[in-house]
Amino acid sequence: MRNLIARILLISDFHWMVVPPWRQKGQTKKGFFGHIVEFFISIWKLFNNRNMMKALGKISQSGSFTRVISLGDLTECEWNERGMILSSDVRELAELKKLIESSIKVKREAFHYLAGDHELGYILPLSCDPDGGISWESIGNFQSVFNSLFSGFTIGENHFLLLSSALMTLSLYYLSIAEARDIYKLQEDQRNFIWNFLADKRKDDRIFIFLHDPDALETFDAYTNNFDVMKGRKYKAFCGHMHAEEGLKSYENLGKIANAKTIFQRIVRWFFNRTKKGKKVMKWAKGNLKRTAIFKKYDLQIVPATGGMMGKGRGFLILNLHDDGSHEIEKHNT
Repeated sequence: MRNLIARILLISDFHWMVVPPWRQKGQTKKGFFGHIVEFFISIWKLFNNRNMMKALGKISQSGSFTRVISLGDLTECEWNERGMILSSDVRELAELKKLIESSIKVKREAFHYLAGDHELGYILPLSCDPDGGISWESIGNFQSVFNSLFSGFTIGENHFLLLSSALMTLSLYYLSIAEARDIYKLQEDQRNFIWNFLADKRKDDRIFIFLHDPDALETFDAYTNNFDVMKGRKYKAFCGHMHAEEGLKSYENLGKIANAKTIFQRIVRWFFNRTKKGKKVMKWAKGNLKRTAIFKKYDLQIVPATGGMMGKGRGFLILNLHDDGSHEIEKHNT
């Protein structure tokens, strides 16, 4: 008879608004169609904030936990694409952290927070803010409220790697040489941490990987191909960012359009390529099929957003570990 040794709550993508969506800065210059899309997204953001409070109530009724792991994008800051750069962002996030930790039955030191794009800043194909992106300031502010960007812990024969996807995916070309150097040093520190963490672990032990953006698995996979300490292990990956399982399906479908083989896919790709941002999306999405194969290799599991993808697929997960080395995942709706 197997016994339960750990019950781990997995939450992601609360997208709690520091300011109302219409007061977020750096989100203009979208054009007529862009403003229509932004209007509906703003409605969803307001719905999402209300649903987050309900979700915390449901989580609080789900019993006690051994650990809690948040997979990023807890918030959206005033300068949305620049991350946590204002003192008001820091204050609001500190209050949100208190709210979360007072709502969930677990010791305070058992909370682990991954940084998402909205905490650190980002530049993506559909970005609007010319000064958006990760910065040393946003990194420092995140760590002052939450914890370091990467860490690990062990429960029995199960080992947990909590990593910064931003340090493996985001470009730093727009930063000063000094600031980029400091962040590149963090990238190197995280890579060395992975090696050192795995160095004394048995090959038969389970390695759970937690990331915000699953695209970072491409870099992680490159590490495993190049370094013996990472080869031949039993990996299981979890990510946020996608908001729902449907998000992963859309990701793969977008890759099929970017690598069009059918007449319909070519027509859709032609429409994308008619705009500057559409071309950027297609250029990025060309790698989606390759990355999807990597996701499958690491048995990727999406941790849903409390508000799902525009309300669909919302929820949270509970990872149960047993003393016989097995695990199971409970899926809960919010």
